[in-house]
Amino acid sequence: MALKFKPDLIDVAQDDALSIGAVDLLMDYGFRVFGPTKKASEIEWDKKWSREFMQRYSIRHPDFMYFNSETNGVNYIKKVYQQKSDKLLYVKAVGLCSGKGSKKSTNVNDGIKNVESMKHLPNDSGKITGGMGAISPAMVTSGFEGKIAKEFILKALCGLEAEGRHFKGILYLGGIIVGDEIYNIEYNARWGDPECQVVLPALKSDYFDLVNACIDGKLQDVDFDLDEGSRVCVVAASKGYPGNYENVKGKAIYGLENILEVNPITVCGAGIKMSNNKFYADGGRLFSVVGMGKDILEAKSTTYYGISNTSIEGNNLHYRIDIGWRDIERYFKKR
Repeated sequence: MALKFKPDLIDVAQDDALSIGAVDLLMDYGFRVFGPTKKASEIEWDKKWSREFMQRYSIRHPDFMYFNSETNGVNYIKKVYQQKSDKLLYVKAVGLCSGKGSKKSTNVNDGIKNVESMKHLPNDSGKITGGMGAISPAMVTSGFEGKIAKEFILKALCGLEAEGRHFKGILYLGGIIVGDEIYNIEYNARWGDPECQVVLPALKSDYFDLVNACIDGKLQDVDFDLDEGSRVCVVAASKGYPGNYENVKGKAIYGLENILEVNPITVCGAGIKMSNNKFYADGGRLFSVVGMGKDILEAKSTTYYGISNTSIEGNNLHYRIDIGWRDIERYFKKR
């Protein structure tokens, strides 16, 4: 397709495409490409390598162990729960699993079951869903911006550069704050869908100019600015997702055409299809509703007004009702 249409700029934002070297291939053909190479994006697509990278460059992260045999993994689980019977653990696949490769354990039986499930985990299954919503700006990181930039982003970029893995693209940090300390859960080497849908609309700078400046190594020469609004994104999914939702495919989506006309609501399509100007379900995550407001309260109210006015034939629409609830609490505590 690239050879046919000869685009002036290609933004590679799909995790599996990055992992197989799509950026490298496109650059070999002379295209102007935004996105990390296969080696640079390993910081996302190989969790073992990524955690070892964090160790090498003193990037704070939770304790971890990795195993290449089911027996060793099960023995470790048994040992952990002998020491603490209600320990919280996550068992995660090393490679890409479409955001669904992590499984929670709070007892030895669940832990063993989750380890055993790794050998049966295909890339599009698992109980943990892909992103179901996002907010921006996140109040939880207020005051931590400088620390995040220095200790988690700059350290990673410098470390990758030192290892001959020049990073050009989106480096996305998924972390957790415990007390006054930040821990890195994982890096993504591209945008996440819900996160992108609340961050990019806030850009007052031209995204095209930013991308081109990044490719040319001249980011310092362009302005970067965000507006002062708040945004909440809620993802509408087929009932049954992330499990079996096949019976929802082909069912009509109602109300979507109405909220498309509501300002300040934006609708981002995903697993939907159109036929005769009508919308139908065609996947797990179907569409996102993004509402804007002067603060988290107004943005959340706008978003849920929009999504509550949609439905799927046979009562088959599902979405989370708790997106942004922690920032609602933080908002009232600050007042």
